[in-house]
Amino acid sequence: MQVTSYGKLLEEVEKLNQAKQLRLLEQIAVLIRSKATVKTRRSILEIQGMGKNISFYPPSLLLVNNMRKNK
Repeated sequence: MQVTSYGKLLEEVEKLNQAKQLRLLEQIAVLIRSKATVKTRRSILEIQGMGKNISFYPPSLLLVNNMRKNK
């Protein structure tokens, strides 16, 4: 495939009628989506321990508990 500059491609697209531009846009979107949605399977072990610092208590309760511990 011959390397064509972005400007030249844009000029060629502008020459197309609206229906052909939309068709081209749809085909490019399909191409980009197919590349973007290729996902590898992940292991649950990759996220092991990542949530250990997450607290489910309101900040005020955490502050009170910390104050009680530090007495």
